[in-house]
Amino acid sequence: MPQIVTGPNRAALVADGIYSTAAAEMIERARQRCLASIFIADLLEQTQRGLGDIVDALANASWRGVDTRVILGGSRENFQIAATAVDAEAILRSEGVAVRWLLATPQRGSHAKFLVCDELSLLGSHNWSPGSFSGAQVQDSVLIDSAGMAGILQEKFEEQWRRADRGNRV
Repeated sequence: MPQIVTGPNRAALVADGIYSTAAAEMIERARQRCLASIFIADLLEQTQRGLGDIVDALANASWRGVDTRVILGGSRENFQIAATAVDAEAILRSEGVAVRWLLATPQRGSHAKFLVCDELSLLGSHNWSPGSFSGAQVQDSVLIDSAGMAGILQEKFEEQWRRADRGNRV
């Protein structure tokens, strides 16, 4: 994996074939926080393409006492995307993961796709869906080892979490 090093911060490109492994490993290593904001989470086929590894890692992190929360973005215009968010919410809740659906409120949703685990951030174009990991679509994300970047993304996450709370099924 190519890396860019600038002072104490490091970055690496995470392409389709390694995204699910990188995400699951980040979650497994988390000791304090594991926060994910994902536009599409199609978890019904989680046994395919590493989605199950991510769900298992989230469940394990929550069980270990890590602050583990997921925000689902979804779509108000595309019923299929909205339906996958409802299914993903049910799956994550059944695994003990705190989850909110941003489109449960009448406000604009989120197209964000990021994961923050302690001081590591993974952000880019990957949804949590079989197509995103299979190479059928070309996706790229960046893994950043930076407390500053993790802090910025946590602030964004917390703002989304509060917004999703209004009228949500929590």
